[in-house]
Amino acid sequence: MASTVPVASLLLAPLEGHQVRGPADPKNGRIVILAGGIRGNQSPAASDKMTEPSLFRLMVGIELYKKSGEEATMIITGRRRVVEEMACVAERLGVDKEDIVLEGNSRNTYEHARELLPMLHQNRFYLVTSAGHMPRAMATFKKLGMHPVPWPGHYLSEKSFELRHFLPAGSELAKSDNAVYEYLAIVWYMLRGHINISDL
Repeated sequence: MASTVPVASLLLAPLEGHQVRGPADPKNGRIVILAGGIRGNQSPAASDKMTEPSLFRLMVGIELYKKSGEEATMIITGRRRVVEEMACVAERLGVDKEDIVLEGNSRNTYEHARELLPMLHQNRFYLVTSAGHMPRAMATFKKLGMHPVPWPGHYLSEKSFELRHFLPAGSELAKSDNAVYEYLAIVWYMLRGHINISDL
């Protein structure tokens, strides 16, 4: 059952519907993109090396960057190799190299927030990540006294179903796995004191 569209969507929907975009603020030009993973393939193209979450988050961030005017700064945070590949793609898609800041020491959501705290302080900034990851990400940054504005992308759940959606599919099982992982990660972050339940 977990490998069908309805079940995967049922698990993902509460996470993805929790945070909506905005409000947009033309004075807020700081865009923080949380990197996902990277593939170990031999492709010379940087975009081929990024996992789906990394690529979709980057596309959302670039779209926001192009709407934000001349003062926009794109901050990509994650493992060094991943953020460098993402920056390479961003430049090819029109982001000025001087507008890109890389943070390459963090390995998880909490470390993203911790490493960016000295840079962002009390400033407002757009937080770009997958919709299913956004509740935990927002709560983590808020726990450290930061002021993120949610800008989710990479939605995976479906709102309407057809008969074929009740057939098992490996892609849907992966979505269900992602949702379960996220629920467990939220509990783990609560136990570790990285998030407050009131911020979820």
